[in-house]
Amino acid sequence: MRQASAASSRTTPPPGAPAPIPGPGAHPAPHYPPYTECFGCAPRHPAGLRLDVTRTGPLELVAVLIIDDRQQGAPGVAHGGVLAAAVDEAIGLLMWSLGRRCATARLETDYVAPVPVGATLVIRAVCTGTAGRKLYAEATAHLGELDGPVAVRAAALYVELPAADTGSGSTP
Repeated sequence: MRQASAASSRTTPPPGAPAPIPGPGAHPAPHYPPYTECFGCAPRHPAGLRLDVTRTGPLELVAVLIIDDRQQGAPGVAHGGVLAAAVDEAIGLLMWSLGRRCATARLETDYVAPVPVGATLVIRAVCTGTAGRKLYAEATAHLGELDGPVAVRAAALYVELPAADTGSGSTP
Protein backbone atom coordinates (compact mmCIF):
# COMPACT_ATOMS: atom_id res chain seq x y z
CA MET A 1 0.00 0.00 0.00
CA ARG A 2 1.36 3.41 -1.01
CA GLN A 3 2.13 5.73 1.86
CA ALA A 4 0.17 8.98 2.01
CA SER A 5 1.87 11.79 0.15
CA ALA A 6 2.04 15.56 0.55
CA ALA A 7 2.05 15.89 -3.25
CA SER A 8 -0.56 17.92 -5.10
CA SER A 9 -0.89 18.11 -8.86
CA ARG A 10 1.75 20.87 -8.82
CA THR A 11 4.38 18.64 -7.21
CA THR A 12 3.51 15.37 -8.95
CA PRO A 13 5.35 14.47 -12.15
CA PRO A 14 3.12 14.31 -15.23
CA PRO A 15 2.09 10.81 -16.34
CA GLY A 16 4.95 9.06 -18.07
CA ALA A 17 7.58 11.52 -16.77
CA PRO A 18 10.98 9.83 -16.88
CA ALA A 19 13.28 9.38 -13.93
CA PRO A 20 16.07 11.93 -13.97
CA ILE A 21 19.35 11.08 -15.59
CA PRO A 22 22.20 12.31 -13.41
CA GLY A 23 23.95 15.28 -15.01
CA PRO A 24 27.65 15.50 -15.89
CA GLY A 25 28.48 16.81 -12.40
CA ALA A 26 26.79 13.91 -10.57
CA HIS A 27 28.67 12.44 -7.62
CA PRO A 28 28.00 10.35 -4.50
CA ALA A 29 28.35 13.23 -2.01
CA PRO A 30 25.98 16.17 -1.51
CA HIS A 31 28.73 18.64 -2.40
CA TYR A 32 31.88 17.93 -4.28
CA PRO A 33 34.20 19.49 -3.52
CA PRO A 34 32.89 20.05 0.03
CA TYR A 35 31.14 23.41 0.45
CA THR A 36 31.81 24.76 3.96
CA GLU A 37 29.13 27.46 3.74
CA CYS A 38 26.20 25.10 3.11
CA PHE A 39 23.28 25.97 5.42
CA GLY A 40 22.07 22.39 5.21
CA CYS A 41 25.11 20.21 5.72
CA ALA A 42 28.21 22.20 6.69
CA PRO A 43 29.18 20.73 10.08
CA ARG A 44 30.40 24.03 11.52
CA HIS A 45 27.95 26.51 9.97
CA PRO A 46 26.94 28.62 13.01
CA ALA A 47 23.25 28.88 12.07
CA GLY A 48 23.02 25.81 9.83
CA LEU A 49 21.11 22.58 10.16
CA ARG A 50 24.28 20.46 10.10
CA LEU A 51 22.59 17.58 8.30
CA ASP A 52 24.57 14.36 8.07
CA VAL A 53 23.85 13.24 4.52
CA THR A 54 24.36 9.88 2.78
CA ARG A 55 23.45 8.97 -0.79
CA THR A 56 21.48 5.71 -0.48
CA GLY A 57 20.57 5.06 -4.11
CA PRO A 58 20.85 6.58 -7.57
CA LEU A 59 17.85 8.88 -6.96
CA GLU A 60 17.69 9.11 -3.17
CA LEU A 61 19.53 10.15 -0.06
CA VAL A 62 19.08 10.08 3.69
CA ALA A 63 19.82 13.06 5.92
CA VAL A 64 19.97 13.00 9.71
CA LEU A 65 19.17 16.05 11.84
CA ILE A 66 19.38 16.21 15.62
CA ILE A 67 16.93 18.84 16.84
CA ASP A 68 18.57 21.15 19.37
CA ASP A 69 17.48 24.18 21.42
CA ARG A 70 18.34 26.59 18.55
CA GLN A 71 15.59 24.96 16.46
CA GLN A 72 12.83 25.19 19.07
CA GLY A 73 9.45 26.78 18.35
CA ALA A 74 6.92 26.13 21.09
CA PRO A 75 8.61 24.99 24.32
CA GLY A 76 10.19 21.60 23.81
CA VAL A 77 9.14 21.23 20.15
CA ALA A 78 10.95 21.89 16.85
CA HIS A 79 9.88 24.98 14.89
CA GLY A 80 7.84 24.08 11.78
CA GLY A 81 9.99 26.36 9.63
CA VAL A 82 13.10 24.44 10.68
CA LEU A 83 11.41 21.17 9.71
CA ALA A 84 10.41 22.62 6.31
CA ALA A 85 13.95 23.89 5.80
CA ALA A 86 15.34 20.45 6.66
CA VAL A 87 13.23 18.58 4.09
CA ASP A 88 13.91 21.31 1.51
CA GLU A 89 17.67 21.06 2.15
CA ALA A 90 17.59 17.26 1.92
CA ILE A 91 15.81 17.41 -1.44
CA GLY A 92 18.08 20.23 -2.64
CA LEU A 93 21.19 18.27 -1.68
CA LEU A 94 19.84 15.31 -3.61
CA MET A 95 19.44 17.50 -6.70
CA TRP A 96 23.03 18.77 -6.31
CA SER A 97 24.32 15.21 -5.95
CA LEU A 98 22.54 14.38 -9.22
CA GLY A 99 24.61 17.11 -10.86
CA ARG A 100 21.59 19.42 -11.16
CA ARG A 101 21.69 23.10 -10.19
CA CYS A 102 18.15 23.75 -9.03
CA ALA A 103 16.02 26.12 -7.03
CA THR A 104 12.91 25.25 -5.07
CA ALA A 105 9.84 26.39 -6.98
CA ARG A 106 7.24 24.83 -4.66
CA LEU A 107 7.42 22.95 -1.37
CA GLU A 108 4.31 21.32 0.11
CA THR A 109 4.69 20.14 3.69
CA ASP A 110 2.42 18.08 5.93
CA TYR A 111 3.28 18.12 9.62
CA VAL A 112 2.16 14.73 10.90
CA ALA A 113 3.58 14.64 14.44
CA PRO A 114 5.41 17.05 16.76
CA VAL A 115 9.19 16.71 16.83
CA PRO A 116 10.61 17.14 20.33
CA VAL A 117 13.85 18.98 21.06
CA GLY A 118 16.60 16.37 21.34
CA ALA A 119 14.96 14.05 18.80
CA THR A 120 16.79 12.57 15.85
CA LEU A 121 15.00 13.18 12.57
CA VAL A 122 15.88 10.86 9.66
CA ILE A 123 14.85 12.32 6.29
CA ARG A 124 14.56 10.23 3.13
CA ALA A 125 14.47 12.29 -0.09
CA VAL A 126 13.64 10.74 -3.47
CA CYS A 127 13.57 12.28 -6.94
CA THR A 128 10.32 11.05 -8.53
CA GLY A 129 10.54 12.37 -12.09
CA THR A 130 11.44 15.09 -14.56
CA ALA A 131 9.70 17.14 -17.22
CA GLY A 132 11.96 19.52 -19.11
CA ARG A 133 13.74 21.72 -16.55
CA LYS A 134 11.36 20.60 -13.78
CA LEU A 135 12.42 17.99 -11.24
CA TYR A 136 9.94 16.46 -8.80
CA ALA A 137 10.76 14.99 -5.39
CA GLU A 138 9.24 13.72 -2.18
CA ALA A 139 10.65 13.45 1.33
CA THR A 140 9.58 11.86 4.58
CA ALA A 141 11.07 12.75 7.96
CA HIS A 142 10.96 9.97 10.53
CA LEU A 143 11.44 10.14 14.28
CA GLY A 144 14.43 8.18 15.56
CA GLU A 145 15.20 6.00 12.56
CA LEU A 146 14.21 5.46 8.95
CA ASP A 147 11.41 3.06 9.84
CA GLY A 148 10.28 5.21 12.79
CA PRO A 149 7.04 7.19 12.91
CA VAL A 150 6.61 9.80 10.17
CA ALA A 151 6.74 13.35 11.52
CA VAL A 152 6.81 15.33 8.25
CA ARG A 153 5.89 14.58 4.63
CA ALA A 154 6.90 16.86 1.80
CA ALA A 155 6.61 17.07 -1.96
CA ALA A 156 8.50 19.54 -4.07
CA LEU A 157 8.98 20.97 -7.51
CA TYR A 158 12.49 22.17 -8.32
CA VAL A 159 13.52 24.02 -11.47
CA GLU A 160 16.92 23.53 -13.04
CA LEU A 161 18.77 26.83 -13.31
CA PRO A 162 20.76 28.04 -16.29
CA ALA A 163 24.49 28.13 -15.49
CA ALA A 164 24.46 31.95 -15.26
CA ASP A 165 21.95 31.84 -12.37
CA THR A 166 24.01 29.71 -9.97
CA GLY A 167 25.92 32.53 -8.28
CA SER A 168 29.47 32.27 -7.04
CA GLY A 169 29.03 29.33 -4.65
CA SER A 170 30.35 25.83 -4.94
CA THR A 171 29.62 23.73 -7.98
CA PRO A 172 27.88 20.41 -7.55
